[in-house]
Amino acid sequence: LNFTASYFLHDRNGPYSGVTDRHNLFNDSWLHQTTKGTRGGLFQMGRIGVDYFMDNRNTISLEGGIGGGSFTSHEKLNSIYQNNTQALDSSSYRKTYDDNTFTFYSGDLSYKHTFEKEGEVLTADMNLRKSNNGGNGNYNTQFYDKTGNPMNELATQKNNTDGSSTYFVGQVDYESPLSKNSKLGAGIKTTIRNSNSTYDVFDLDNGGVYDFNDYLSSDYTYDEDIYAGYVQFSSQLNKFGY
Repeated sequence: LNFTASYFLHDRNGPYSGVTDRHNLFNDSWLHQTTKGTRGGLFQMGRIGVDYFMDNRNTISLEGGIGGGSFTSHEKLNSIYQNNTQALDSSSYRKTYDDNTFTFYSGDLSYKHTFEKEGEVLTADMNLRKSNNGGNGNYNTQFYDKTGNPMNELATQKNNTDGSSTYFVGQVDYESPLSKNSKLGAGIKTTIRNSNSTYDVFDLDNGGVYDFNDYLSSDYTYDEDIYAGYVQFSSQLNKFGY
């Protein structure tokens, strides 16, 4: 028996800042933006595994893992909009807050059998990955005219995200030498992937109620099933391999 175990911990606190200058050739306007914020969070993962040598020709391996984390970000964004002479046209100030969490699980099972004939091997593997994620964010944006006066009420928006994914792979491979220079291989493989993601956006109206925003929200689902098989023959003739 072989046993393995590992644990990983990552604590991040990353301040950042940036400057963006953009020239829009379509209407000959300019944009100057400055941003400042922090991104931080805690991420951890643990794995444990075992290899069982049944005899000198058969081995079974099993490994599992679990992990997760949470991340937050705060950002302040100043935008200055200029006309074709680069004179001030309007500006905006946005404050952003995001909070996200995720968890994931993994499992791996493999089997290997070596035959009496040298080079003849049969292997089987199964891998499963499962993850969940979610979060929420708030965006407060104020627009100003060229004199610095507010153009409208403070625009407040929030979003909620939720998603999950499952990924499974199973395969069996067989390989056997036919002669000194020839080899035969064959196998089958299945891949199944399912994922969904929901992103809901809400706008705060004048009455203090959050209204659902159809135009910015999305609901995404993806399913994929792949079944494959192969047979492969290889050989060598003098210095020519095929």
